Amino acid sequence: LTDKVADSLMHMVNRFNPAVIFTLDDVKGGYGHPEHVFISRLVKALFEKQKINCRKIYQSVYTNHMESEIVDKWLNAKLEKWGYPNASNLANQLYGIDGMPEPDVQVNILDVAETKMKYLKAYDESTQKNLRKFIPDYDKYDAKTYFGIFNREFFRVIQ
Repeated sequence: LTDKVADSLMHMVNRFNPAVIFTLDDVKGGYGHPEHVFISRLVKALFEKQKINCRKIYQSVYTNHMESEIVDKWLNAKLEKWGYPNASNLANQLYGIDGMPEPDVQVNILDVAETKMKYLKAYDESTQKNLRKFIPDYDKYDAKTYFGIFNREFFRVIQ
């Protein structure tokens, strides 16, 4: 299975030939989803073996404070309400970690706030429901207001 996914990924990435690839982190995969970790690790491995053409990988991460507030508190409260276990704690135990990697860089996104909000709101409702788990209440505000407050995104850079 890994070879099939790797072959498909190499074909698509190399055909597109991006300068940068954005993934979730390869340590926790955002909140611990094993498929996120698998894909992020695979992208990183292919990059390190020079099997995909790009200059950098930007892995989306939260600061420790954001992870605590969004993943450990906000998301966990929702999962608990729905009868699911704490995914973040399970991931930390499973992978032997204490959270996401630290960010190397932060990017101010205020200049692209309108575009980002249009993309977020263009998804179907089921996808937006999932996005709200990690971008709390974005759909309740206009872009200028929301991203005026939450105006930075954080990344771990793999070169």
